[in-house]
Amino acid sequence: MSSAYGVITRPSATVDLSTILPVHASLRELLNLEIRDGETYPQETELDPQRFSAYFLSYDAFAARDASSGELLGCFYIKPKFPGRCSHICSAGFLSMPAHRNRLGWEEQ
Repeated sequence: MSSAYGVITRPSATVDLSTILPVHASLRELLNLEIRDGETYPQETELDPQRFSAYFLSYDAFAARDASSGELLGCFYIKPKFPGRCSHICSAGFLSMPAHRNRLGWEEQ
């Protein structure tokens, strides 16, 4: 990942997420939904699969799924904002599926 402060290198253990993350297309659609909304993410146009991977999956990304149904609940990414000694400063993005937003908590279930 490149930033205004230089290249932030990813650890050498890189995994091809397309083989282990079957919700890849769903994550991209969820992000594109937010982009279309125009309220939270800075992009002005939707992301194709390559641009989505470069943005959202460029470091560590996680998906939350319902244990019983497998339904996607949401996702987030976290990545260093700066290289080297400042790599502990991070940037993160969070998305939740529209059906699971504005819930009070686990006590509802």
